[in-house]
Amino acid sequence: MKRRISRRYRRETGQSIVEAAYVIPLLILLLCGILDFGWIFANQLEVNNCSREGARFAVVNADDPDLSSLVTGRVASVAGLGDAGDITVDVDFVGSQDVRVSVMKRVQVLTPLAGIFVPEQEIDLESTTVMRIG
Repeated sequence: MKRRISRRYRRETGQSIVEAAYVIPLLILLLCGILDFGWIFANQLEVNNCSREGARFAVVNADDPDLSSLVTGRVASVAGLGDAGDITVDVDFVGSQDVRVSVMKRVQVLTPLAGIFVPEQEIDLESTTVMRIG
């Protein structure tokens, strides 16, 4: 009787299923984190490039009276947008020698798992560039 019980408990037919049940959710969580991090990082790079290009454009066209709308249009064209729908551009003069361009963009996360940590499943990305005129 004792031999029969010990053989019965030695079988490991369900071991791989139990291990998969532990590992698969962790792998999915890791994959979703990698995807969302890459998506947000790429959008942050885009916002940085847009603010830098907007500041360069503002420095070259500093004498134009409608500078804010020109810079907004330039930033929208650099971002690949037909209009500046999901980005906000703010152009300020700092003293008489510097121009500051701030670009803010609202980005939606890709996976619902990242939405657990982010309210409303959206993140605000912002970049500010200051350049000297002249």
